[in-house]
Order: sequence, then structure tokens, then C-alpha cells
Amino acid sequence: MFINEWFLPAALVGMRLEPLRHAFGATIACRRDTLLSIGGFEAVADQLADDYMLGWLVSRRGLRVALAPYIVENIVAEPDLRTLFFHELRWTRTFRTVRPLSYFFSLVTYGIPLSLLWLAAMGPSRAVLTALTAHVAMRCGGRVILYRALRRPVPWSSTSLVPIRDIVSFILWGLSFLGNTVRWNDRRFRVGAAGQLARRAGVVGQAALERSTEPVGLRTEQEEPVNATDRPYLRTLFLHPPSYDGFDGGAGARYQARREIRSFWYPTWLAQPAALVPGSRLIDAPPKGLTLDDLRPLAREYELAILHTSTPSFSHDVEVAEALKAENPALRVGFVGAHVAVNPERALSTSEAIEFVARAEFDFTIQEVARGNPLSTILGLSFRDNGKIRHTPDRPVLENMDSLPFVVDVYKRDLVIEHYAIGYLLHPYISLYTGRGCRSKCTFCLWPQTVGGHRYRTRSVEHVASEIAVATRYFPHVREYFFDDDTLTDDLPRVEALARRLAKLGVTWSCNAKANVPYDTLRVLKDNGLRLLLVGYESGNQKILNNVKKGIRLDAARQFTTHAKALGIKLHGTFILGLPGETRETMEETIRFAREIDPDTVQVSIAAPYPGTELYRQALTNGWLTGDVLVDARGAQVSALSYPHLVSSEISHGTEEFYRRFYFRPRKIFAIAKEMIADRRVLRRRLVEGREFLQFLAARRREPQNSRADA
Repeated sequence: MFINEWFLPAALVGMRLEPLRHAFGATIACRRDTLLSIGGFEAVADQLADDYMLGWLVSRRGLRVALAPYIVENIVAEPDLRTLFFHELRWTRTFRTVRPLSYFFSLVTYGIPLSLLWLAAMGPSRAVLTALTAHVAMRCGGRVILYRALRRPVPWSSTSLVPIRDIVSFILWGLSFLGNTVRWNDRRFRVGAAGQLARRAGVVGQAALERSTEPVGLRTEQEEPVNATDRPYLRTLFLHPPSYDGFDGGAGARYQARREIRSFWYPTWLAQPAALVPGSRLIDAPPKGLTLDDLRPLAREYELAILHTSTPSFSHDVEVAEALKAENPALRVGFVGAHVAVNPERALSTSEAIEFVARAEFDFTIQEVARGNPLSTILGLSFRDNGKIRHTPDRPVLENMDSLPFVVDVYKRDLVIEHYAIGYLLHPYISLYTGRGCRSKCTFCLWPQTVGGHRYRTRSVEHVASEIAVATRYFPHVREYFFDDDTLTDDLPRVEALARRLAKLGVTWSCNAKANVPYDTLRVLKDNGLRLLLVGYESGNQKILNNVKKGIRLDAARQFTTHAKALGIKLHGTFILGLPGETRETMEETIRFAREIDPDTVQVSIAAPYPGTELYRQALTNGWLTGDVLVDARGAQVSALSYPHLVSSEISHGTEEFYRRFYFRPRKIFAIAKEMIADRRVLRRRLVEGREFLQFLAARRREPQNSRADA
């Protein structure tokens, strides 16, 4: 009677009032890729309303939850009334947890019990007896209508039990608000504020429960033997630590340095595992302006801290790890990022505060650590064990990219998107990846050589489109989406299909591209929402391009640029000074080339020999390294390379000359002024960025000359 006469009608009425955004019941059909996209069954393993949460997580991906037009037989085979009572009490506390407001107002459906309370309080009267009779008649009549609508025989023999059934349901409704424990398989659990289950053997940490309304992991204070599927997640903090002021070295920046204007990329590489660990939190300290003093008190709230590090910021990040460990000696600390992936043993030897390092792609590696799995059983991990450093076998490369959950859920939960700004992108913007790996073999490029690999592995077009659909609901004010794949245009048929799918969502988007995209593809992209391409031209000298295995010819780059401009596609060109073969003459060639092709904006970087790259190995072999310092005291780039014919200070100061000669031209000044006049938001941004840019160049001019240059 509970399922047929209360639950089923309530579900049908609810569908009439609002769209179905959750699932319910013992029979749920779901595609495997959809299940994997929400984190699998692990995402709902610790939830009281696991069926409800399964549908809720799917609907948040932009997918539709539908009610099947079939009736599934359910048999409640409880052995006695006591067991049935506690089973239904669990159900009612489930309803109260997931739909508290709706469940509270379901009080009005208990006409018979309410009439009996009125009778007990006021005594028999015509009004009371009329109300009681009417409610009994409506309840019994509605029951007949329900069974006939279901084409089932009306169970007349149990009609006399209707008032008793409603009274029991009313009592259960009241009891559901008077406690937060449930019985399940002869075990008692406490229900947390967001629907999580915790064994009664321990006490639920309220700080952990209240931190988020997202599904979070089960918590207990006392250790209990549990199997792998039962194991709780550790309270996990994902942290991009503070270092230099304005330093953008996070899990998304290709050049870890403070840029000419204040800019920050999203910490996407940290957001991805954060989305896999229920109840976790991501803190991106630099955009928030957080200091170590701000972070110290947080150490006591977590059991596990995952810090993303980079070559320039590593020493600072170690200091943060040691400070957090001093604040909470029980805190387990792990490092991720390209710098530690290429030399985990050296990273672990630096400080006792670092317990482990996750190598290469670390998403599911960190998820297993957060589950509390023994480190020795986790692939792709290097860790400290009784004073020795041990390495587990490498984790296989992730092939099913759709198995990764959406990062925009973490952005929504933990980040303030207005803090993220890139000078050449509209603001606010959102960036994410649609794939990993790059087919190009550029000797200087960090991510493909250390983490992503040289095989381009992609998410399905529908998976990407579903995440963008979710993002548009989360962030309706976002003006642009940037796809930060190393080279989104590596797969031309896919990028065209993606563009057409994005057009249906009505979004403006941009991406990284190689300077060889054919005109026909550019036209498809432009017609379907593309605004800007970030293009790595790198150099205006063909020999240097060949030296670094860029795989592009200058004449092809010129033709590509002409086509893009003809179609009205904005271009942000990136260039690098100081690559192998660089001379004063080739730097001059590159400046002339940039002025000739004239992209809308440029970024000029200094060649950075990051450990793990072929450029780094070449520098070691040939004696080009002046040291291991890649940034100055401000966090800005300096040249770590010096050649017999071109010293490092000349490379550093070449960037200032490049910017001055590219931007301080009448044509460029007029274009920038025109853009500012047309849009007040751009006017405000460009004034601030212009001041920062000039201050940056002035600071670089004040830098002392490199000693080798003086020689």
C-alpha cells in the first residue's frame, strides 16, 4: 500500500509540477558511458538516496531523465512488522533528506490522520465528522481510481486497512523529522546534512558535511573493517599553493610565470581529480590572493592534501606543504604536476612532508589515494615507505576520456570565475579540455612530453557539448569558452563536428590551433561560433622552427593567417625567443615576421627548458644552461639558456624590444583605441592592462645585467 498508494501518486504529481531531474526506484536503466561520466557507482555509494542522486547527477550533465511507461512489480518481503516499520522509516528519512520542502508540505495529504487529530482535540461536531467522512471517501475513491488507471484489480479486501495505513504513514512522517539515523542490512547509519551515510560506530564530522551540498564521502571516527566499495573517502583538499604575487603556475598554465599583465588560467588539471573525489575542495590560492597564513588553519579540516607544483614554484610549494604538515601532523600530503612527474625521487627527497608523488596522468591515481587504498597497490605512484622511496608500475594511459567527470561542477562549487582573466579572451571566460595529447613533437612543449603524451585522445563531441550545456546554466554571464587542448585542430573532422554541435548551444568559443588549418575548416569553425585562435608561430626563422620540430613552414603560416583574417577570425600569436639556433639576427627576423602577419595580439615568451623536455636535455648536453632559475624574484620569466653567440640577458631584453616594436605602431594603437571606444568593458580592461604592461616593461629594464652579458 505504501508504494502503490503513496509513493507512486506522489511521483506522478511531482512530475506534473516540475521537470524530472532525479531517478527513483529499484529499476533504473542508464548507459554505461553516462554512468562513467558521473564517476560511476562510487559517486553515489555513500548516499542514502542513491537512486535519487544517480538521476540528479545525470541531469546535471545536461541529459534528460525520463519515466518509463511501464509498471514494475515490487514485492516488499519484510519478515515482520518491526522490520517493515524501520524499512519505511528509512524511506521517509530519505524523502525528507533529498526533498525537504516538498516532503514537509506533503503533510496536507494526510487527511484522515489530521481529521482524527481534529476530532481528538475538538470533540465530535458536524464539521469534524464531515471532514473525516469526506477524507475517508476521497481516500477510498481515489484508491479505486488509481488501481483502475493502472489496470489492476482493486484490492477490496484491504479497504478497511486504509485508515490504519494512513495513520502509520503519518506517524512515520513525524518520526522522519525527529532523528537522523536509519537501519540498513542490520547496521545503523547516521544521515549527514547532504544525504551521506556514516556508520554509527563513529561521529560524523559536521564541518565536512556542511562544507558542500554536493555528494560527499562517508566519514567515521573509528576504523572499521570495510570492503573496497564501502571504504570512505578521505577529506581531501586540492591546492594550487601561493608563491609569487600574480604567479600563474597552476594546473592549466603552459608557461609557469607571472605574465606581463595579471592573468590566470583555470586549474583544470586539479579540478579533474577533484571532480572524482566526493566531498573534496579545490583552492586556487593565487587568483584569490590567499597567503600561507590564510591556508594554515585549513590544514586541520582535511586528511589529505594534493598540491599542484611547477618547476619555478617548487621550493615555495614545499614550504607550503611543510607548514600545513606542521599545523596538522596527521595530514597526508601528495604532489602532482609535470615537475615532480619527471623526477619523483628527487621531489620526495626534498622534504619529509611529501608522502607521495603521482606521475603522468594522475586523475584516477589520486582518486584511489583518496579512497584510502594502500599506496603500494596504486599504479602510477612514487611514495615514501619506512625511509625508502618506492615506485609502483606506471598507470596505463587513459583511453576512455568520457570517463572523466565534468570540471565545471568543481568550478561552480569552488571557484569564482570572475577571478580568471586572459587579456585576449572575453571576460568572464571558462576554459577546459576536450582531449589530451598532441601529435606535434615540439622540443620545448612541456605537457605532451611529461603528462599528456603525443597521441591525441579525445572526449566524444556529445560529452563535450553536454558539459558546455551545463556550464551555460551554471554561468549564464560567461562570454567565451576556451578549449585548451594542446592543438584542438589536430583532428579536423572532429573539430568541425564539435563546432556544429556548439553552434546549437549558441556559445562563443576559441581554441589553440596550429598555423596550418585549411580554409574550408576555418570557414566551418567561424560559421559555428569560433571567435579567436591561439596560434603558436614561435619564430620567423625556418631553421629555428626545424630545430624545435615545430612541423610548420613559414609560407603555410602566412597563408593560414591570410585565410583566418579574411574570415574575420581573431588571432593571438605566440612567439618564443631563445630557442636553439637563436641569434640577434633571427630575433630581428621574428619581430619582422610578427609585424608582417600582424595577429591581433601577441605573447612573447622566453624559451624555458623545463625538466622532462627534449629542450632541457639538449641544454644539459650542450652546456646552454646558466642555472636552474626560470623566474626572477617577482616570478617573471628570465632566460635560463645562454649561447656562445647570444647571452641570456640579450634574450630577456629581446622580449621588451619585441613588444615595443609590435604594439607601439600607429596601426596597432589605432586598432586598440577603436576596440576600446566600441566597448566600455574593453575600455576599462585595456586601461588596467596597459598600466600593468608598462609597469612590467619598466621593471624589466631595471633588472641588473646578466654577469655573462657584462663579460
